[in-house]
Amino acid sequence: MEKNIVLNKEAKTSNRKKAGSYIPNLSGLRFWWILLIVFAHFFAVVKYCSPEFAELPVFLTNGHFAAMGFLALSGFLMYSHHGKEHAEGNPFKKGISLYLKGFVRFFLLNTLTMIPFVAADVAGGKFSVKYGIMVVMNLLFVQDWIPGRHYSLNGVAWFLSNLMFIYLIIPFLFKVYRFIRGKAGLAWTLVLVGAPMLILLGLESFVRFDAYKNPLYSTCAFMLGALLADALGSLSRKNHPWLWLVGTVFMILGFVYTPVKMPYLWDTALSMVILLCMYCSSDFPLYSGRGITSVGDAGLEIMLIHYPICSLPFKSLILRYQFGRIQVLALMLGSIVVSVAIAYVWSLVKKKIKMKIETK
Repeated sequence: MEKNIVLNKEAKTSNRKKAGSYIPNLSGLRFWWILLIVFAHFFAVVKYCSPEFAELPVFLTNGHFAAMGFLALSGFLMYSHHGKEHAEGNPFKKGISLYLKGFVRFFLLNTLTMIPFVAADVAGGKFSVKYGIMVVMNLLFVQDWIPGRHYSLNGVAWFLSNLMFIYLIIPFLFKVYRFIRGKAGLAWTLVLVGAPMLILLGLESFVRFDAYKNPLYSTCAFMLGALLADALGSLSRKNHPWLWLVGTVFMILGFVYTPVKMPYLWDTALSMVILLCMYCSSDFPLYSGRGITSVGDAGLEIMLIHYPICSLPFKSLILRYQFGRIQVLALMLGSIVVSVAIAYVWSLVKKKIKMKIETK
């Protein structure tokens, strides 16, 4: 029975490859964007907690670029694989189903990574009725659904909160999008749907919403990725051998530079260019290697797990002991490796448990 499940999964992957919806470079892109986020958080602790690194360039703490990129990539892959499927049927039932699938996938890990923060806050006398309400909202992944709230016990869980919100409304988004597409055609639909989203992302600088934690802006980045998938899906993919290098250059640019005005429009626009480059490039081991893509598949687990390690024990050690530069960097790299290893093992164990359940 277990062999049959493995064969079925291999068959599904093979079908996706034949249909052109599986792009190894895009799967590997998850790994690099998650890694940028992880390094940004650790560098932030190092910069603001260690005198040795007080002069560290600010761009090393620039993680929101990768967050917006990850959202656009999620939209791209979701529409590529399930665009038509999610647009059909009852959107209420489908939305709730998608939310519950995400909830089941991340509830236990999210709860476990919240425990150290709750324990530290209770020990510090921060617990109150309001705090208790926020704990429940975090457990249900709804803490960032209220504009301006933006409070996650595990600081990076805002991303999952927004992603769960998007899951809930995906069937409505895709249904409306495909309806407009059927009436106006692809070119006009890209303009009519894409332009307002780009404008909203640009307006963030003027209305001062915390864009990368606001469900509205996260949805914009997600849907722009879906629009790109639709536009590219109507074209034949051409494997340009060195286009991945161009995408890498843009990724480095996005990490080292963020304009003062309209930063999230900049981040999302760059992410779209990177997605385009990786889609049209021939597979390259730096992105399509088996190890890169398998760790990239555990990207959301890495995001949840690394932050408690970064903001609690790592930060505590940096503040308590006068480490030198080499010691701090060694501790940081060791903490990152441990974070990735725990997330990867967690992901593997979860897959094996799922397979055993399916064999019964």
